[in-house]
Amino acid sequence: MEYGTRDRILVWLRHHGLMAVLWGSWLVWVSVLGGVPPAAWSADRIELEYAKGVLAYGDGNYMEALSHLRRAADLAPQHPEARFYLGLTFFRLGEFQYAVDALEWVLRLDPSTRHVHHHLGAAYLQLRRYDEALAQFQLAEEHQAANSDTQFYLGYTYYQLKQYRKAPLYFQRALELEPSLAGTAEYYRGLAFYATERDRLARASFERAVHTDPAAPLAGQAQRYLKAIERRKHQPRLFRLRGNIGLEYDDNVVLEPNDDVLEFGEKRDGRMVFSLGAKLMPVRQRDWQLGATYDLFQSVHFNLGDFNVQSHTLGVFTQHPFGRFTLRGEVNYNVTLLDLDYLSDGFTLQPSLVVRQTDTLFAEILTSLTVTRYDDNIAESEDPDVRGRDGYLVRVGLRQTLQFNQKKSSVNLGYQYEGSRNDGTDWEYDSHNLTLGLYTPLWRAIALYLDGAYHYRDYLHVNSYDQDILGVLTAADQRERRDDRFVGSVALVRGIGSSLTLSLSYVYTRNRSNLDFFDYRRNVISMQLTGRY
Repeated sequence: MEYGTRDRILVWLRHHGLMAVLWGSWLVWVSVLGGVPPAAWSADRIELEYAKGVLAYGDGNYMEALSHLRRAADLAPQHPEARFYLGLTFFRLGEFQYAVDALEWVLRLDPSTRHVHHHLGAAYLQLRRYDEALAQFQLAEEHQAANSDTQFYLGYTYYQLKQYRKAPLYFQRALELEPSLAGTAEYYRGLAFYATERDRLARASFERAVHTDPAAPLAGQAQRYLKAIERRKHQPRLFRLRGNIGLEYDDNVVLEPNDDVLEFGEKRDGRMVFSLGAKLMPVRQRDWQLGATYDLFQSVHFNLGDFNVQSHTLGVFTQHPFGRFTLRGEVNYNVTLLDLDYLSDGFTLQPSLVVRQTDTLFAEILTSLTVTRYDDNIAESEDPDVRGRDGYLVRVGLRQTLQFNQKKSSVNLGYQYEGSRNDGTDWEYDSHNLTLGLYTPLWRAIALYLDGAYHYRDYLHVNSYDQDILGVLTAADQRERRDDRFVGSVALVRGIGSSLTLSLSYVYTRNRSNLDFFDYRRNVISMQLTGRY
């Protein structure tokens, strides 16, 4: 962006550069002879260094400009124009934090220098400090609304802040002010429309971006989004369906439908696994989403039919993104059947918050409260100390995710506290869980998932459960249970077309317990086919 004052200085220096140098040399010569007082010599030297710096900046000699402008700023810390050009020079050299420091200094010296806001916003933008960039571009717009660069960067900043509905207007204004921006402005306008699923408008923008310059890199990106829009056209917006069928081999069948061992099959067995998930989203605005879900799970063992589990889960969720934050709330009701007989049911409340710290780093704060009721006969016993499992479970956790490899890969690290409270002596515990995961694409549309977890579970009461039946106590059982569980898994997933994926996975579990009954190893190998509609 150009401004009148800077133009006049550069034009004058280009026509009178030699005169300025000779004049500066004369000043130095006279001062050496004692003809000019030191204070005047210093002021003249400041202006000479400043003039040389501006001339070098205009010629693209940024290192030379930096040298002169630094000297001018050192000699005259209160010289706003020297600081301004010093900030521009740092920006050109890619030293964006130094550019911010210099330009902020200009505004402190003279808040009325409103042309600084655009350049300060651009420096913040390079540092991905989007909120601060937006504030500066808004001030720049107040000063000069007809500047195409300011309008474009306002749109781009809104896009980076995920305020997608605000961005297209500014890209359109930039395009109207400067038609040569057509390819870039239309591409980013298309991205904003695509993010809010206004596919008709997104398609039109991407097509104009391709037509403007078919050989440009952004035109290639626009072509890919046009294909994505075509694929998405065949996917219902209001209703989505996901189905899964799998074959598993388990070398130590364990019944743990709620992440706690109820019984051991103590046998190897295979099983078929079926799942079906449906999502209905009647409200799908950018600022607010509301929907309902239903999930069905069914396992069918080849031999151990008593271990077949079926579950039904109904849920309602809402999601509200604002700036860097996304707040989500979900309420679920679940019913679990064991060999088609009622086992348990319960309600779960799950509020969560996602915080996007940078473009590739975000954190999730996860909480949940589950209130569960079990079949009354699950703990039948004449022992008065043995009671049912009805109670509640609290989870609080944090997961940090880093994307890399141009956002194609990610790694995450998480911690979760879990506390179970109820009326049963065996079922109350405190647990601490650490998780680590890696996802990355490999080759030929194959993706790799690696996951590991460590769970420490400290039960709060003396155990009353052994391998005979609930409520039978032995001398070895009469102590508080402590478990250390290690879980590791690896999975390879390959897409088949646009709606199917095939996965192969292996999961190893080692549960170390001070009670022999709960000390076990488990290996599960599975192959699954998943479809989406």
